[in-house]
Amino acid sequence: MMKRSFAKLTAAVSAAGALVACAGAQPATPPPPVAVEIDRLFPTIENMGAVSVTAKVVITNPRDAAATLTGIEYTVTPEGDLAPASSRLDAEQSIEPGQTISTEVAASVPLPVGEAGYLDLIRANTMPVTLTGVARFSDGTTSEFTKNGAIAFPNIPELIVYESQAARYGEQGVDVTFYLRLVNENPFGVVVDTATYAVLLDGKLVREATAGIGIRLPQGSVQEYEVNTSIDQATFGDDFQKYADMDAFSYEVRGEVVVQGMKMPFVHEGTIELQ
Repeated sequence: MMKRSFAKLTAAVSAAGALVACAGAQPATPPPPVAVEIDRLFPTIENMGAVSVTAKVVITNPRDAAATLTGIEYTVTPEGDLAPASSRLDAEQSIEPGQTISTEVAASVPLPVGEAGYLDLIRANTMPVTLTGVARFSDGTTSEFTKNGAIAFPNIPELIVYESQAARYGEQGVDVTFYLRLVNENPFGVVVDTATYAVLLDGKLVREATAGIGIRLPQGSVQEYEVNTSIDQATFGDDFQKYADMDAFSYEVRGEVVVQGMKMPFVHEGTIELQ
């Protein structure tokens, strides 16, 4: 009787051991994912042929053990016809439990200088983009991220009418003066191939000229040109007195600015009151 009870006890212990062994073979619970998010996107205009996006990446480790960041792969995808730009940041940085770190990634987006559609981009000024990517860690885990933003485009320098004035000089006619400004609003210098203009008073062409050739404009700079013309017999013929007696008359300044072979036409209209 005792031998049978001992046999039963031995079998029970063996079964319990088997259960414990099976329980021990269960896979370990995977660690929680490392949190990765984009704090903000910074658009930068590099030059007339490229813009870039810089992103601040914030990484938080919620695990009980340290996590090691090994790299970040990312792509900037413009909403329009521009090609996506991809890059990678290689890293070997340990993130302690509960620690938050930040780093920056950047990607440059080339622009189709000289091609059809380039001026449309310039006129649009900005374009929506999406930044997507994945952060990789030494244990083989990954964390994806995405952020919407925008890129800004460069400006082709513009020739504007900054000021205009007119004054009679006796019976002989009216002196008209325009102050034109060639403006570079870019955060980098630009060489203007040519800048030409034509001045029309009350619809009549009275002056055509080239403001300059090979003009070097530093970043955020302005170059001013004084343009003088008149309403007299030489410009308006025998009808000049009719215009000279007016209290005000219309003007139009039109032309084009050429940068890297790309032509940007302009038209400025207004009214001049005689002093």
